Amino acid sequence: MSRALRFSMALLIALSVGLTAACGDKETKVASEEAREGRDRELLGEGIRQLQDGRHTRSRLLFNTLVNTYPDSQFLPVCKLAVADSYYREGTTSSMNQSEVEYRDWLQFFPKHELADDVMMKIAEVHMRQVQAPDRDTTHAKLAERQLMRLLEQYPSTELKPRIEQQLWEVREILGMHELKVARFYFKQREAYKAAASRTKEIIEKYPQFSRSDEALFLLGVSLYEQEDTEEAITYFQRLARFFPESEFYEETVAYLKRLDAEVPEAAAATDRPKPLGPEDGMIGKVYEAITRPRLSYIDKNGVLFKKDDTAEQALEKALQFSPAATAGRAAGTND
Repeated sequence: MSRALRFSMALLIALSVGLTAACGDKETKVASEEAREGRDRELLGEGIRQLQDGRHTRSRLLFNTLVNTYPDSQFLPVCKLAVADSYYREGTTSSMNQSEVEYRDWLQFFPKHELADDVMMKIAEVHMRQVQAPDRDTTHAKLAERQLMRLLEQYPSTELKPRIEQQLWEVREILGMHELKVARFYFKQREAYKAAASRTKEIIEKYPQFSRSDEALFLLGVSLYEQEDTEEAITYFQRLARFFPESEFYEETVAYLKRLDAEVPEAAAATDRPKPLGPEDGMIGKVYEAITRPRLSYIDKNGVLFKKDDTAEQALEKALQFSPAATAGRAAGTND
């Protein structure tokens, strides 16, 4: 990368950080000082010490000073990431929202950085920390699902894949339970079978590993039966009987099939049945029905680089590991 290009990128980052500081944090003012050799590293170290002591506003002032005074510094990537981490670690709703802005901004400038997948995960965690119960607003659950899917698409070989898949299932469990609750309301309270069928069919198509799929199939089958769409109702009843022979809805399903003079299929082998990622069929869904604030697994309240329990020295050492010189050295070692 040419010096002119690096300077232009650094200038854009400086403007971005300056606008964020001016608009998003009344206590933080954009600062600059007379440049001198080695001072950018000193500012990074001082900012990290403030961050590790919990002085988030003060740390951002120091990081912003580095960006504004040393636009060509090799520490710009970690400095920009430190600002995002500081907001995320504060943990308030407004701070987490601002951290998402900072993380997305960081990805715009450093899309090929080795920490890019970790930063994308952190954006998903911003929403996962704000996910609400299935009978409440699902905005953050949907945003988390979208971010996790994007992460898998862009980084299919990421080491985070097992964690992403587990979290994606948990988020979809909440979304599936939300749809099931709405379907139950239409089915039981309103006898609005067309609406109930629409909701349950969406569950089956969008969330194949949903732990309450058997109930969704049953409600769908009955809703179609009540609309006199018997052929399609048989399809879903037989699917339930075949793949969920231990379901609490199995006996009623068999009764419907006999009433429709339809074959009751043999149960599929255990290895061929859908297997949710949870510990027991239906259990996660039942738990999510009873809680008001789901706690998803693996959510890390630390930043991407900067952990609360690290000493200032440990945090600085991590930051230095991701300076361009260090990352270039690792890349060269990989290519040898």
